[in-house]
Amino acid sequence: AQGSLGFRIKQSPAVTWYTEYRYVNTFDDTGEYPDDELLQGGLQYRVSENYNIALAGQYDFLAETFRSATGALTRQFPDFAVTINGGYDLITNAYTFGLGVSIGGQSADLGSALNSAFAQNSSLGGR
Repeated sequence: AQGSLGFRIKQSPAVTWYTEYRYVNTFDDTGEYPDDELLQGGLQYRVSENYNIALAGQYDFLAETFRSATGALTRQFPDFAVTINGGYDLITNAYTFGLGVSIGGQSADLGSALNSAFAQNSSLGGR
């Protein structure tokens, strides 16, 4: 069983942020696959018409620790967008870096910048 509750606020044309609480019950009595209870938050700042910065972090309530941090810088062109991203995952103790290209223009929103960059599923991202 899983549940998610959150909200997204477009504070201004340049600033959008979200907060999301997620709970996943794995029903695993062995403890090999523990439940998850997470709080995730993110922010997108439109630096200019062509540049966006997106940042997100995640806290694990059951482990009582910071879980991950991610960030992305997107440059928007008329027909495509280029995203440079990076992050840190405390669970795997791994740093990630990437480069992405999105065809079709205006794709640099909060959800796509963070989700495609870091494979974190946030149902609240968006324009």
